[in-house]
Amino acid sequence: MTIRRQQGSLDLIGQNAESWRGGLQNTDRLIDLVLTAMKSDDLRVRGAAIEVDLAANNLSKTPRTDCGLLKLIRKIPPSALRCALGAANRGRDELC
Repeated sequence: MTIRRQQGSLDLIGQNAESWRGGLQNTDRLIDLVLTAMKSDDLRVRGAAIEVDLAANNLSKTPRTDCGLLKLIRKIPPSALRCALGAANRGRDELC
């Protein structure tokens, strides 16, 4: 629904995402939906996708989480990270 820009869906995600944290399972279907929403030209849809992804991965929006993610990213070889970011930027699901 949100991918189709239905405002009610965006509102529901905004109101409830925090309560979903740790309760959503990161299934293949959910990952596909989040990836599809992240490719939207509507920034509100992309924002909702980020909220759902954070909830599914039980990540809170705190400086501590940011630091943990930065440490994780720093462990990824630069060539692999560039490849993954480049693929995502072009809307490709496959990586190098």
